[in-house]
Amino acid sequence: MENVLIDLGIVLLLITLLGGVARLLKQPLILAYIATGIIIGPVGLGLIKNAEHSFLFTLNPFLGALSAFSHIGITFLLFILGIGLNPRVFKEMGVSALLVGIAQILVTAFIGFFISIALGFGIIASLYVCIALTFSSTIIIVSFLSVKKDLNKLYGKISIAILILQDFVAIIALVLITATKTSASPTNLLIVFLVKGSMLMLAPFIFAKIIFPWFFGKAAKSQELLFLTGLSWCFIVSLYSTLLGFSIELGALIAGITISSLPYAKELSSKIKPLKDFFLIMFFVMLGAGMMFDTTSLQPASIIILSLFILIGKPLIILLLMRFSNYRIKTAFSTGITLSQISEFSLILLTLGVSAGHINPTVRSLVAFVAVITITLSSYFIFYQDKIYSKISSVLTKFESKNAQEDSMKSHQQKTYDLILIGYGQLGEEIHSRLKKRKALIIDHDPKRVNSLIMNNVECVYGDVSDPDTLEQIEEFNPKIIVSTLESHDENVLVLKHFKAKDKNIKLFITATNMDEAFELYDLGADYVIMPHFLGGDHASLILEKHGADSRKIRKTRSEHLRELRMRKAKGNEHPTYV
Repeated sequence: MENVLIDLGIVLLLITLLGGVARLLKQPLILAYIATGIIIGPVGLGLIKNAEHSFLFTLNPFLGALSAFSHIGITFLLFILGIGLNPRVFKEMGVSALLVGIAQILVTAFIGFFISIALGFGIIASLYVCIALTFSSTIIIVSFLSVKKDLNKLYGKISIAILILQDFVAIIALVLITATKTSASPTNLLIVFLVKGSMLMLAPFIFAKIIFPWFFGKAAKSQELLFLTGLSWCFIVSLYSTLLGFSIELGALIAGITISSLPYAKELSSKIKPLKDFFLIMFFVMLGAGMMFDTTSLQPASIIILSLFILIGKPLIILLLMRFSNYRIKTAFSTGITLSQISEFSLILLTLGVSAGHINPTVRSLVAFVAVITITLSSYFIFYQDKIYSKISSVLTKFESKNAQEDSMKSHQQKTYDLILIGYGQLGEEIHSRLKKRKALIIDHDPKRVNSLIMNNVECVYGDVSDPDTLEQIEEFNPKIIVSTLESHDENVLVLKHFKAKDKNIKLFITATNMDEAFELYDLGADYVIMPHFLGGDHASLILEKHGADSRKIRKTRSEHLRELRMRKAKGNEHPTYV
């Protein structure tokens, strides 16, 4: 046991060091995990392969622990995936986004299958490879969208919708892999699958429907008990799944889905996430350790062709599909670039395929190489997508739709506006409410927010300032004042530079989230920099100066503030989002 802990400590130290390098290179940490596995594996230091003779590793205990950890990581991943599945996102995005997602999966899989056949894979292996190529990485995409503050942009919402659709397809693939482990005849297999599958689905859902609202309500009174109850349910359904002949992973997924509608689901998911992150790290370490670098697995031509298909072909497929669905070229380009990598779930499905005896481990190793390449390069593509688009926009905009869906998201009466307000989050809403006497036009990149404004007869236009067309559209309104409440510093700099170059008489009020950003914006010519974090202090000092210790006035201000907070809460606003 002591040796296992020492071995694990060494692995974590390697992960930490390589993780630091990955962060410096602006790469996802998943690459550090795989690299750690390669280093400790047979093709690296050989610490696992020759563990009996190594002073660092003891083969059986350590590999047993590492293997168990990786399985637990996959189990928790699928449990959280089940909790987070939210089909309502398709209703929000509309039928066109759903059709784009379905078409992307079908077209990518179709082309990927024939590429795999042409590269010499068998039919079963080609099926696995083509399915793996259709999925994009939820972990990486959500991480980059969060960093870039693009989760609420149209392309961000479409990307998330496609990822959720891919998750549903992955669930079907997971069920099929589990069901085909047996060598029974197709007819018997289908009957057994339908009967046992119904038992697997019905029992947990009935139990969750009748008992869980009361049971989890009691457990939620204690944070520790809620956490333990969630874990217990995950493993109970996983055990039930194995008793029926299905996999532990499928049971965990169903366990998550059954409690996804409970009011405590998100809280439970956030508590389990750190556990999932730790154990899933070990899955990627094991994956790296199992990667083969022999002539059978290391096929440079196949790896390059499949990587190019994911990095170029897949974004092109998405761009064309979205163009035919009348989305703007910029939205289509950003969505395609965002989805230009292989998912961690692809590697999990291939691992399950290996364990089921459907494919050779060399196939998984080859696709793992493709995953490393596409994840590495797509990370830079996503991070610098606006700069890439600016270089090729002159070519792409020739294919721009004249009746793009985004163009219908607007409601304004005038041709010119003195004031343009970019961003209608909490800060933007506050500014707009204080400027009722001045006619203002709102520009916002959140389609849900814009549609809500249209329904409330507020003059607004959908627009993403990272798209040159939006900046040109703002110019056409001939504004005298532009106020940007965007949280993205890069976008604020873009707005500032663009309009200062066009007309130095335009007054620009730009938002900054820290003092360094504020100094830079002032140096670039901002007329005033709004700093939300300091506005609260200014407002509180004004109240103190105005009311002093007058209890009656303070109570009145308190009541007004509570009323305003309740109104904002009802609208869905959450502190501390300023955009």
